[in-house]
Amino acid sequence: MVDLSPVPIVEHHVHALLRQQPRTVQAYLALFTEGDDPELIARHVPHTVFFRWAVRELAAFLGCEPTVEAVLAARNALPLAELAQRCFRDARIEALLVDYGFREAENLGLAEMEAVTGCRTRPILRLETLAEALILEHETFDAMRDAFVAAVEGARRSGHVALKSIIAYRTGLDLVEATGEEAEAAFASLRERARREGGVRLAVKPLCDYLVLRALEVAQREELPVQFHTGFGDRDVDLRLANPLH
Repeated sequence: MVDLSPVPIVEHHVHALLRQQPRTVQAYLALFTEGDDPELIARHVPHTVFFRWAVRELAAFLGCEPTVEAVLAARNALPLAELAQRCFRDARIEALLVDYGFREAENLGLAEMEAVTGCRTRPILRLETLAEALILEHETFDAMRDAFVAAVEGARRSGHVALKSIIAYRTGLDLVEATGEEAEAAFASLRERARREGGVRLAVKPLCDYLVLRALEVAQREELPVQFHTGFGDRDVDLRLANPLH
């Protein structure tokens, strides 16, 4: 057996730590599931293998009884920076690549993450979140597309070290080269919805595929790594289409 424990880790799929840490058992349980129904969380999460294993391991790490109440009390007795740095040192995690395209307002900022964790911290650019912001900003498809390509081309200059796509659980990994006309028609529909609703969720296949393929062209030229989320994601994921075999 090879002992990998001395090998430092670069964690390439990170969302920043929450500003508001869990103070109740219910809030803590909710961090172990994608569900959001309070009754189901309280009833089912404590019996999952992952949760029971985590409580046992965390209790040993924190030096407390192996109960959720004891673990929660022990972690909340520590300042966040002390808790985080103990955990990251123990796991030999030395660098973090952070995706700020999810729950950004609730999370610590980039400089805060580096200070709190003691790890080198760099951002990665989530393509679909970028596109959603640009759909809201621009009236025409051409303007949005040009701004999207420019932002991806400028990713390194803006401090990003990689690109990320969540297309797997928006429209699937079976990408097809859509025409500009097909992408423009999808944009027009989304732009109209954005006017009505004040926001937009990019989940229209021709536009998703078109933009991700443009981003891959830039990534090839710029030698930027690209991360694809696969498997579970949003609750409307179709696991057949999120299969990395595509």
